[in-house]
Amino acid sequence: MRTIARNWKRMLLASVVLALGAWLVVPQARAEETEKPKAEKPKAEEDKDAVRKKLEEKRAKARKAQEEAQRKVMDDYQAQMKKEDEARKSDPAWKPSHEQTAVIKVGEVGKRLALNNFCLNTDGNILAVCGGERIEYVQDGSGEYEPKTVGEPAEIRVFSPDGKLLKTWPVEFKPEAICVGDDGTIFVAGGGQMAKLDQDGKVLLTAKSPQMADLPPLPPLPEKKKDSKDDKAAKEAQKKKTAALRAKLEKAQKEFQEAIKDIKQPKDPQNPTQEEMEAIQKKVKEPQEKLMAVQREFQEASMSPEKAAMQKRAEIQRKSAVNGIAVSKDDVFVACSMAKGYGFGVWRVDRDFANPKQIIQGLRGCCGQMDVQAKDGEVWIAHNCEHKVERYDRDGKKLFSFGKSDRKAADGFGGCCEPKNLRFGPKGELYASESGEPVAIKRFTTEGKFLGVVGVPKYDSGCVRVTIDVSRDGKQVFILDPGGNAIHVLTQKAAEPEKKADTEKKAESDKDAPTDK
Repeated sequence: MRTIARNWKRMLLASVVLALGAWLVVPQARAEETEKPKAEKPKAEEDKDAVRKKLEEKRAKARKAQEEAQRKVMDDYQAQMKKEDEARKSDPAWKPSHEQTAVIKVGEVGKRLALNNFCLNTDGNILAVCGGERIEYVQDGSGEYEPKTVGEPAEIRVFSPDGKLLKTWPVEFKPEAICVGDDGTIFVAGGGQMAKLDQDGKVLLTAKSPQMADLPPLPPLPEKKKDSKDDKAAKEAQKKKTAALRAKLEKAQKEFQEAIKDIKQPKDPQNPTQEEMEAIQKKVKEPQEKLMAVQREFQEASMSPEKAAMQKRAEIQRKSAVNGIAVSKDDVFVACSMAKGYGFGVWRVDRDFANPKQIIQGLRGCCGQMDVQAKDGEVWIAHNCEHKVERYDRDGKKLFSFGKSDRKAADGFGGCCEPKNLRFGPKGELYASESGEPVAIKRFTTEGKFLGVVGVPKYDSGCVRVTIDVSRDGKQVFILDPGGNAIHVLTQKAAEPEKKADTEKKAESDKDAPTDK
C-alpha cells in the first residue's frame, strides 16, 4: 500500500493491519474474548447465551470500526491519487515523446505461461525469458490456502520487434534475468543458476549463481501423511503454543500503536522531506520489527508440517532468485537477495562465472525488485526504496546518485518505491521505468538531468518489475507487462507540424525584418 495520505498515523497503522491480515485482529475485541465477565458467573443457560451475544456484538462493533478506519484511509488515498493525476495532466512536462503502438503477447492463447523478463539482442530482436517452477497458494475446500508447486517449460522465446515468434530455446532452470553483451553473447540467470549462450542459443557455460554458496540446498517437496497418535499430540501442543503467541502478538500490536501516537506529521504530507521520513522510520522501526517478528513466529507455529516445509522451500527459492544481471567488457554483475537477513546485494563475477565477489550489500528493494545495469565498466542500480539511481565502480564504491520522491513533478520518481528498472539508450542516456501509479518511462543524462517523459503506457501494473529496452535508433521503447504476460511497444511520435497561423506570422516577420545592403 503506498503511503501517501493526509493522516500519517492512521496510514502507518492501517498498512500494518492490512499487511498482517487475519493475524492482526483488533486487540480490544481479543481482550474482551479472553476476559472473564466481572459480574457473577451466570447459572442459567440463557444467561450464558446473553453474555456470548453481548461479546459477539462488541467484537462485531470493533471489526466495523477497524473496517471504517481502513476504508477512510483508502478513500483519502484515492482522492489524493486523483488530485495528483489531474496535476500531471495539466503539466506540459508530462507530455511523452512516444506513444503505445503495439502489445506483444508472449504466452499462447488459452495457455498460462509466466513471462519473467526480457531484453533486446544485437539484432534488435526480443529475448523473452519464460516459465520455470514457482509456488502458488491455492484455496482448498476448507478455505485454507495451501502452497502448490507449479511447473512450466523454462525457455527463451525470440520475437521480432513486430511480435513474430522466431525461435524457442529451452533452459534447464527458471530464467529470471537476461542481458546481452556488445559481442552478442547472452547471459541468463535465475533459480540459483547462470548460463552463457551464443547468439544462436547454444549453451556455452553454466554455473551456480554466486549467492548459492551461502544458501542451504532446496528441500524436497513434502508428502502428506495420515494422522497418527503422535501427530494428534503434536497438534495439541501446537494449539497451546499458538494461544500463547496470540497473546504475545496482541502485546506487540499495542506497543506499536503506542509508538505511533506521537509521530509528528510532515509539513507537506504529499511530499515529506528526507529528514521527516527518517524521523518517522526511526520512531516506528523497533516496535514494527518486533511486531513483524512475532507475526512470523505466530504464522510458523500455525502451520502444518507440510505447509512449513513448503514455506521453507519457498524462502530458499526466493533467495535463489536473480533479480537482475548486467555485463560489461570484463565482468558480469548479478543482483539478488542477501543470503542472510533482508535486503539485496550485487555480486561480480568474470565472463566465465569465476572469481565471485560481493561488491554491494544492504540495498533496499520493494516487492522483490532490484535492477542492475552496467556502462563503461561501472554498475548502475535502481535503488527503488530510496527513490534513487546510484552509480558504483566495479568494486562497489559509490560514485554518484540522483533522484527524488515526487508523484507530481515529471522529473521525480513517484510511487512507494521507484524507479524499478534502468536501461541505457543508443546515445548513452539513461532510461528509468516506474511501475506506478502511473506506469511511466523517463529519460535522464548520466549526470541526472531530466530530459523528458518517454511514455506512459496504460495497463494495470502494481508493484512489479517493469523492464525496459530501447531500439538502436531510439525510436522504439519496449516495456514489460508481467501481469499481462506481454511486452508493450512504444513508438516515437511524429514531429508536430507548425500551426498555420504561426507559420504566416513568422513569414510576415521575416518580410518586415531589416536586411543588410
